[in-house]
Amino acid sequence: MNNELANWQRNAAALGMVAIWMKTFAAEIIGHVLNGGVLDRETVDAIKADCIHEIKNLDVIGFEITEEADMLRKAIQQFGQLADIAISEGWKLKNE
Repeated sequence: MNNELANWQRNAAALGMVAIWMKTFAAEIIGHVLNGGVLDRETVDAIKADCIHEIKNLDVIGFEITEEADMLRKAIQQFGQLADIAISEGWKLKNE
């Protein structure tokens, strides 16, 4: 049972990181546009890469190093997938 609880805790932590970085991703895009920047594919990809870089630099407190590595790997993977979906949907809206 402890192992199952630990898995739930790691998954919850990874999802929390993803939520925070999706907010950051959206805020960075909105800030870029509001400051008069052109939102092209290169800019969106650069903003996504910056967010992934920030996730990689997180320190997770309260977990062993292997658990931390697993959480960060999951968070990066999930963030990347969600960001790609958001980017794809955004381009579809632009082309409508």
